[in-house]
Amino acid sequence: MRMKNLRILAALLCVMGSSSANIGGITPLDQNHPPLPVITLTGTTMSLYPGASYHYEASTTDPDGDRIQYTFDWGDGCSSTTYFIPSGAISKFNPHAWKSPGIYAVRVRATDSHDGQSAWSAPLMVRVSQFGPWDHGIIEPA
Repeated sequence: MRMKNLRILAALLCVMGSSSANIGGITPLDQNHPPLPVITLTGTTMSLYPGASYHYEASTTDPDGDRIQYTFDWGDGCSSTTYFIPSGAISKFNPHAWKSPGIYAVRVRATDSHDGQSAWSAPLMVRVSQFGPWDHGIIEPA
């Protein structure tokens, strides 16, 4: 009888919005888990032109199967966020153009439809050259 009362209390706390309704080892079934860290971040990394737009992709999964949106930090003070897509799907065609030559650390993180957030990905280092593919000199970071 006591276990039944604990289950009812945990369900009531969950309905009332408590995020810590773990009573007697019982965790509500609808507790959200954040997406896993982004496992794929790909795109062009060398000999980019300043002002030209390049596309980047990211993907991860959410343990609860929630839809995911991605926030890209482009390393130049700008960021962009995608629409929500299904867990595990690849977010494609995420464009960005850097204004100045330099080396930029691009990173991304995922947020699920219940506001659970992953850690930032490892950075993808992007080199924007003064003259694109014809610039073989060393460019100092911006």
